[in-house]
Amino acid sequence: MLRIKSLFTVKTTSDLLISEFNANNNDFSWNPKGEHLKDILHPDYKKEVCRMLTALGNGESISFHVIAGRVKGRYLFLLGRAIRKDGAFNIYFRKHGDLSSDCFSGNDTVIKEAADRLLGIFYRSDKFGNFIYFTENSIDLLGYTPEELVGGSLRSQFFLSEDKYDRLKNKVIEQGCLKGAEISLKHKNGQIIWLKVDNIAFYDENGVYTGTAGYVQDITQYRNTEEELRHTRHLLELKQKELDSVNISMKYRVQSQVKKGRKEEEAILYHSRLAEMGEMVSSIAHQWRQPLSALTFIIEDIRDAYHFGELDIKYLDDAIDESMSYVRFMSETMDDFRNFFRPEPDKEHFNMIEKLIDVVKMQYGRFEVAAVNVNIVCNMGEGEPENLLNIEYGRGISFFTNPVETATDIVVYGYPNLFKQVMINVLNNAIDAVTEAREKGLVGVLEPGLISIEVWTKATKAFVQINDNGVGLDSAVIDKIFEAEYTTKPKNKGTGIGLHMAKSIVEKSLGGRIRANKRDRGASFTIEVPVVSVSIGT
Repeated sequence: MLRIKSLFTVKTTSDLLISEFNANNNDFSWNPKGEHLKDILHPDYKKEVCRMLTALGNGESISFHVIAGRVKGRYLFLLGRAIRKDGAFNIYFRKHGDLSSDCFSGNDTVIKEAADRLLGIFYRSDKFGNFIYFTENSIDLLGYTPEELVGGSLRSQFFLSEDKYDRLKNKVIEQGCLKGAEISLKHKNGQIIWLKVDNIAFYDENGVYTGTAGYVQDITQYRNTEEELRHTRHLLELKQKELDSVNISMKYRVQSQVKKGRKEEEAILYHSRLAEMGEMVSSIAHQWRQPLSALTFIIEDIRDAYHFGELDIKYLDDAIDESMSYVRFMSETMDDFRNFFRPEPDKEHFNMIEKLIDVVKMQYGRFEVAAVNVNIVCNMGEGEPENLLNIEYGRGISFFTNPVETATDIVVYGYPNLFKQVMINVLNNAIDAVTEAREKGLVGVLEPGLISIEVWTKATKAFVQINDNGVGLDSAVIDKIFEAEYTTKPKNKGTGIGLHMAKSIVEKSLGGRIRANKRDRGASFTIEVPVVSVSIGT
């Protein structure tokens, strides 16, 4: 016999029955004497090894790689060398650490250090798809130690679909490698993990595929993040479709009302509300542009953070929290829009300041487009006026107090949405007046317009005054601007419905009155309604 430093040696009969077994390692606790040679081989190697051995002539020898064992209940990837003599076989097995350089060695500290630094693992599989080598950190990835993985079948034990494995294996054999393939495998705990795989194929001197070697990274968090972002985008699409549906529905309803030519007060009122739809949709679209751009940036930033190794759970949580805040903002905008057009069968008590703030928020997009600053103050005559809200062109909305929990509550009785419509009509006129003033050079091109809103009470009345620095009002038209079909705007740009309906709503639905006044620069509209109660906070 040749002198080979072996792990164990086997002598068999011509029928491959084991007649002698000698182990050079205490790890072997069993003696397969009397068993067939194939009983100590991995199932995928039984036929191939037995066929190679029986084909040997007397005095001939052969070397081969094989998964065999089991030592301490585990397989080993070994190099076998067999010699046939007088019909019998002498077979020597040694560990894969003594294999040629194209096989990874379990003692290769360079590979282990590289795997640890790159936060991934190196592996090798044989031509059947069985693992024959893993770096030590495999337990962090799959939950198994390298010793447990040797002999494990990628196809049947780890892949979710055998067809998927077959397709990838054929691709590796045909192309010689995989680059950045994303696959899902089963973890030891039963969970599904996502891996990014880069590998190369090995072939023997005859060009026959012998296995693969590659590098694997865990991208489960990245895939989960993608799924959450995909869900967020889906929610945005649903909200956009909902907005489109409302817009289309309102468009057809407006057309229907116009065709019927109704002149009753109720029809005119309804038409007036719908007349604001186009501008409000445009306002909402403008309000959504910034958060959508921000979401796009966050998504791209997550991808970049992942590629630069900066993506950890805190980074991910912060990105998700920021994304959801933008989604909530857009959802609230949509809710405000939908609530405005909801029918109101009965009068109710409502906080006038809260509804006023809702209207200004809904019109935020128009203020931005028209480059107009807006502020709301509440002046109850006791101490300094209470700042409620400020919009500074290009810088967004600032709340000085929670709009739902304002320090002062002014409760009135009527229809909240009709009150909102009055505010929208007056604010739209103020925006148009500022835009016209800019066109006429009365407001500088780079100078923001200004709309200031002041709220106060006196005796049993509540007042809202809206001032602007627009083109102002001529004394000759002040008494006419609330008449039906009268407008100060150019032809085809005004209907005369807005302020007429505002006056009708204030008088008939809210029991108050509205008046207009000239200012040194711009115009002023004051709305007066009966007050039910006033609560002044501290």
